[in-house]
Amino acid sequence: FSQYLGIDCRLVKMPPTAPRQVDQTYASADDSVFYADGFPLLVTNTASLDALNAEIAQDARVDMARFRPNIVISGLDAFEEDTILRLKIGEVELEFAKPCSRCKITTIDQKSGLAHASGEPLATLARLRRGKGDGIQGVFFGENAVVRKAGVIRMGDKVEIILRKPLHHVPAHRQVASSYSFPRLPRGCPLLPPATPRRRTALRAMTRRAGR
Repeated sequence: FSQYLGIDCRLVKMPPTAPRQVDQTYASADDSVFYADGFPLLVTNTASLDALNAEIAQDARVDMARFRPNIVISGLDAFEEDTILRLKIGEVELEFAKPCSRCKITTIDQKSGLAHASGEPLATLARLRRGKGDGIQGVFFGENAVVRKAGVIRMGDKVEIILRKPLHHVPAHRQVASSYSFPRLPRGCPLLPPATPRRRTALRAMTRRAGR
């Protein structure tokens, strides 16, 4: 590594004997994270980015890389990810733990290392998707997720929504663009109560009983 990078460095790893737990308000006691920030995965939606950019001046619009997601989904309505609890991609199953609050890093262009003078996309998110309540606060884009069934994900894999949840009231109190509305839950789609701290155990139990 030192020879390749041209600097003195060494390879390190996080041993399984020293796990970092995710926020227990939103996940199981045995859920852990390694080098990521608060949760193992961040999932975003291309339609949500389109809706956000529709509210941003053309010279300040951003690409998905600004949000540094692990997984990007297409084919959903804008911000439909806010209503998903359990998702299957290929052979992998994910549980969406909570909306992801965003920081100033989103204003920095990774290619130039410079922040846009407009403060976008944070400025628009602060205007349209900002709130506080039920243990979360900030401006929101994307969903933090944990793995419930491990496996391999490939580009182009089919995405299946297994379980839905009511829209959290914090990111839901404003909408992005009048032409984009938060989706109604389709008929026949499993509906679970809000993922408040008191109900997390019940949610996990209901998910298990659903055979997922």
